Amino acid sequence: METWPTYARFLMDGAGETPQPNFIRSEMERGPVKARRLNSHARVHLPGQVLFLSRADIAAFDAWYFDTIKEVGWFTFRHPRTGQLVTASIVELGTRVPLAGPYAVASQPGPLGYMR
Repeated sequence: METWPTYARFLMDGAGETPQPNFIRSEMERGPVKARRLNSHARVHLPGQVLFLSRADIAAFDAWYFDTIKEVGWFTFRHPRTGQLVTASIVELGTRVPLAGPYAVASQPGPLGYMR
């Protein structure tokens, strides 16, 4: 399995983690609502930014994202809060913006999702 590249620094936006709903509720004709789990593991959304400190880091990340994990692949990632290795995927990459010079330093929204 692939690993998150060390040259792409993941910065959490605030301190938010959002577990996605993992259950279904059914209204009953009488009595309480019935609920059941959909999956054995819950998916957690981890918002953040990917920070690149050079143009070479951007090129290497693009190669990893498009050619190695092919935009939808899973990889191991060290969780910034717990320090544990989790299996994650990139939910959706946002618009990359330069922070210094013509992309000498840049950031890009890149929320991750992982199974808990």
